[in-house]
Amino acid sequence: MRALRTSISILALAVAGPVLAADLPSRQMAPVVPVGPIFTWTGFYAGVNVGGAWEHGSLHVRDEDTFQSINVGAALGLRESDSGGFTGGAQIGYNYQIGQFVLGAEADFNYLNVNRRISGVVADFEGDGGSVFAKATVDWYGTVRARVGFTPTERLLVYATGGLAYGQVKHRMTVADDIGEDSWSGRGNHTQWGWTLGAGLEYAITNNLTLRGEYLYVDLGDKNTRLGYTGTDPALAGDTLTVKSDTQFSVVRAGLNYKF
Repeated sequence: MRALRTSISILALAVAGPVLAADLPSRQMAPVVPVGPIFTWTGFYAGVNVGGAWEHGSLHVRDEDTFQSINVGAALGLRESDSGGFTGGAQIGYNYQIGQFVLGAEADFNYLNVNRRISGVVADFEGDGGSVFAKATVDWYGTVRARVGFTPTERLLVYATGGLAYGQVKHRMTVADDIGEDSWSGRGNHTQWGWTLGAGLEYAITNNLTLRGEYLYVDLGDKNTRLGYTGTDPALAGDTLTVKSDTQFSVVRAGLNYKF
């Protein structure tokens, strides 16, 4: 009899178990959403840039024997002009991100063709009238700069930059009297050193490609170039003229970088 009751109880549990289980709330696992890696500016990069530049320095011609400034005194009719042109080059650098701040270093090398010139008629020079022509041309330049930036959003970098600048500046000058007896001429090709300051915006299009816009002011300092006398008057054989060029220019450019 006891065995019969035990068998009935086991059968009842076997039937009721699935029914009770159906009444319990089901537990379903939430789908797992993959999370992409957080973007960081830290790392090496290299890229190219293109843009425009314009010159805003000065040229100053002086007689070293009398210390007379031809620009201010004898040549009030001189005209001064400058030119803008294309610039393009390549850059390489490294960034290190700390929170929302980015520290970095960058070096670039670029083609450039801008110049400043003065030309015109000399009202009174060495007792006669005459003409003056002087030109300074920047053929290429490079910079080595520090960068300090802030990221208002994860992929946007706003930065300031500054450091060393260098470039090749060519000089060509002639001064002559109006009767063709006395003339001075000179040429120079110098690598000049100076400084640069600027600012820019850079945006990460992907985790590896960044696009930037940048402004740089470049000052390559001044250079004195001597003009030798090429006439036939023995009294003027030792007469020396110099042209002092102050070379400054601005650059606005866009760049594309690949971040390694």
